[in-house]
Amino acid sequence: MNVILIIFDTLRPDFTSLRNGMAQTPHLDDFAAESAVFRRAYPESLPTMCVRRAIHSGKRTYPAENYMPRKGDPVQIPGWMPLHEHQPTVAETLLEAGYRTSLISDTWHYFKPSMNFLRGFTQWDLVRGQVLDFYRSDWPTEAELEPWTVDGIKGTAAYQMLAQYKANTRGRTNETEWSAAQVFIRAAEWLTHNRNADKLFLCVDCFDPHEPWDAPQDYVDRYAPDYVGKKVISPMYGSTEYLSDAELEHIRALYAAEVSLVDRWFGYFMQKVSDLNLLDNTVIAVISDHGICLGEHNLIGKLPWGLYPEVMDLMCMVRPPGGLPVRCDTDAIIYNCDVIPTLFDYAGVAPHPMDGFSLRPLVEGRSGVEGRSYATSMFLDHAWARNDRYWYIARTDGSEPQLYDMSTESPFAQDIADSETSAVGQMRQFALDAAGGSFPTYEPVPVSALGARWYKQFQMTLTKNTDRRNG
Repeated sequence: MNVILIIFDTLRPDFTSLRNGMAQTPHLDDFAAESAVFRRAYPESLPTMCVRRAIHSGKRTYPAENYMPRKGDPVQIPGWMPLHEHQPTVAETLLEAGYRTSLISDTWHYFKPSMNFLRGFTQWDLVRGQVLDFYRSDWPTEAELEPWTVDGIKGTAAYQMLAQYKANTRGRTNETEWSAAQVFIRAAEWLTHNRNADKLFLCVDCFDPHEPWDAPQDYVDRYAPDYVGKKVISPMYGSTEYLSDAELEHIRALYAAEVSLVDRWFGYFMQKVSDLNLLDNTVIAVISDHGICLGEHNLIGKLPWGLYPEVMDLMCMVRPPGGLPVRCDTDAIIYNCDVIPTLFDYAGVAPHPMDGFSLRPLVEGRSGVEGRSYATSMFLDHAWARNDRYWYIARTDGSEPQLYDMSTESPFAQDIADSETSAVGQMRQFALDAAGGSFPTYEPVPVSALGARWYKQFQMTLTKNTDRRNG
């Protein structure tokens, strides 16, 4: 039994045509038609590498204990750490079980100094050039960056990341040179070269549709053919007040274009899986790590106090060997890391100790099987929880709670935390119980922890001092 795990960064399921969203995604639609689609899948922690620690180990990152900042990494968030040396990885366990293993990705964070995610892979391939990949140092001039910048971005970390990205990608002329294309082209090549191995484990981790959103122009023209103005492909996270309505609407079009680009190359890869006659003896999972606010709640980006469905809802699909005869949609509450024991279940390999549970009974539509009664997560200094009734966001110390009633027609139209204090207490207790009774606290990370002040320019501000209702 072969195993393929496909991870997309920042892919919002509500933007795809699976949920009648803005972006056309026919290849994800085709995949869903033969898969179990989990409509209430959530990240057990955020953001990017916190998620990947859980996925590659099967163990929760939450509540981000024993955090230590790492030199050479501008991202300083509790949980954003290497895999622990004592933790077995998915690739290591499958390697021991006789699998040939590979990681193919453009997610630069895997490969940063001090990180430790390559254990167990007999081959790995990094597609260079994504944002914060220090690939090229000949940055463009301010004049060259002008078409992609507005006043609210200049002088911020978003501007510095844009400059690095534009340097990295200078000179592209053909769609096959875009990172998403390269990731899936190389993944298809690896399958072709290794198709005669007894058992394969391939992890394909595509950083798109993470910003910067710079799909080829013909993709953008599908969603904003008449737009004239600044192309904000790398926004500064926070309130949307620095963006005009037209700029914000165009950001949504840019994101939709990026989603369609990703879908096109995912389809290319899946066609190769089919051509190599691997569909009947391969279990395939497709998941995203988180989403992003694109103007909803007056926010742009993923923010600790903005853990709304636009950020928390995940794309999560599992296609068993041979596929399902009809698409199976489930509203079971699950975590992203539950996908990992599911893959082991189908592979017939005994997993190392994990926190998740196999979703196979749900994939196969067995009666009497349920998901979790609630889920919890965290991002920096904020905790999140949900059950069938409520959606909860608060600081990890319990202050500034937000509570929303998911049984109403428009649950996020009204924050009911002030009137439903008992429910707030219940949801906070869920978060505390999952954290072992309390959350660890950490002092602000000093600049010296970065290794050099130069890295500071790439740090997004993810804390707030204003009332949450102002975004």
